[in-house]
Amino acid sequence: MKKFSRNKKYCSAIRFVLYPFIILFFVACKDSGKIKDDEIKLEELCTKEINIYKSIINKFSLCFGTDNEKVYNSERDEITTIYQNCLTSIYEISRYINERKTIEYDGKKAYEIIKKTEELLNQNCEEIRKKPKSISLLIQKNLMEIQTSFYGKLKEGETCYHDLECSSGLICDGGCPGKCKKLKQEGENCQEDKDCDYYLVCLNGICTKSGEEDKPCRGDFQCKGELACINYKCSKIKQEGETCSTSSECEIFCDDNKLCSGMQISEEGGECGILSGNKICDLGLYCKAEKENINESHQNTPQDQINQKFICASRIKEGQKCKEGEACDIGLYCSPDEGVCKRLKKEGEKCGTDYVCDLELICDKEEKICKKPLSAKNRKPKGESCREDEECQSSNCKSQICCSPFN
Repeated sequence: MKKFSRNKKYCSAIRFVLYPFIILFFVACKDSGKIKDDEIKLEELCTKEINIYKSIINKFSLCFGTDNEKVYNSERDEITTIYQNCLTSIYEISRYINERKTIEYDGKKAYEIIKKTEELLNQNCEEIRKKPKSISLLIQKNLMEIQTSFYGKLKEGETCYHDLECSSGLICDGGCPGKCKKLKQEGENCQEDKDCDYYLVCLNGICTKSGEEDKPCRGDFQCKGELACINYKCSKIKQEGETCSTSSECEIFCDDNKLCSGMQISEEGGECGILSGNKICDLGLYCKAEKENINESHQNTPQDQINQKFICASRIKEGQKCKEGEACDIGLYCSPDEGVCKRLKKEGEKCGTDYVCDLELICDKEEKICKKPLSAKNRKPKGESCREDEECQSSNCKSQICCSPFN
């Protein structure tokens, strides 16, 4: 998790290439410990959100017929970095809560936000296939909303080090330390977007209303609900049959007739991928290269996709034989040593490589067991110059200086 601030990206975006024509982006940075009394403890928050990541991969792999093991492996380093950043940020914020006592955390509100996100992922595949972009967008926005589980106690004019220390409607401005000051309202002068209140953008030096349909925007998070920022305007994502100019306007893609097109489903043995007329595989299947000597993934290079035919094949169950190029069932990997599908290893289990461990874990090089990653190392101490939060031990870069009140 990066710094909890509306003025910075909440977490690094992750790409999930679920179909050649759809690139879905999800923001987040954690997973779950057990929830008790409808509340998420602060130390469990990073784990809870990583579980959301895993659910996203698994659900969309199931619904769109992709090889989830390949998605796991392609995104593993990114997710590990996100998890490390989250742990570092949570540690720093806990010091503001416990030592400076300038921030409060509402675990029940975090629980409600996570629960709302899980409900989106609990929809059946038929619904997800109709509105993949809208659903992924709502998931991103829900996870961004977790920052509202933190409340600042400082009032206008009080000394601050972190944006979260300031009360609602205020931002920590003016260096390290700074002062809590009011966010600019509609019509007031500004220099950049972060000067303006929620759902306002800084245009021509003036805080201008955003959020609603047809209002200006620079990113999806400046638009409300299912509205996305398309061509710098908050817009509804177009559904199947609506006219379009580019695929960015549609849930799936814009066809040659300039109409938003939906997906067609193939049964086992049926064609899939670009050459199939945009078909995806039914539940329990994945899109596999027909010839073994060609790279198996239909998510590879355009040349692979042009030259190769892909068909829908059954996912291989736990304990059954597998080989390179075949997809094991969700949550499994194909063991190269034993040639069978095995369940991904949990924390504390023996390993030889990261790829046999569950998504949020790494294989410790010395102990040879799957472990949670440590918080990010090799960061700059307070006072050194920075551009991004991740460069700092404090996960807090203010006015290009690593900022913290703590030693």
